[in-house]
Amino acid sequence: MLTGNVEAVEHYDLMTTVMICLGNRRGISSMCNLSEGVWQKGIQEGMQQGMQQGIAEGSEKTLLEDIRSLMVTMKWTAEQAMAALRVPETKRTEYAAKL
Repeated sequence: MLTGNVEAVEHYDLMTTVMICLGNRRGISSMCNLSEGVWQKGIQEGMQQGMQQGIAEGSEKTLLEDIRSLMVTMKWTAEQAMAALRVPETKRTEYAAKL
């Protein structure tokens, strides 16, 4: 029968992990620790993904504000403002639609 700690079973499927954990006296505790670790990893990945999305949205919002500002203060077209800000040509249609 396989027995081991949580680190030793991390590559097994869930049912195998349960059977290994239940094979020793601390099995239930190990399983709780394993599920807690999975939960914490999911939380961390979700937070990181949310932060990256927030940064991207904030950057886009700032860029749109800068484009608008140049259009008003310099009396430029959206295309001129985006050129001055070095917006990639492949993104200009997307940003123009959001102005």
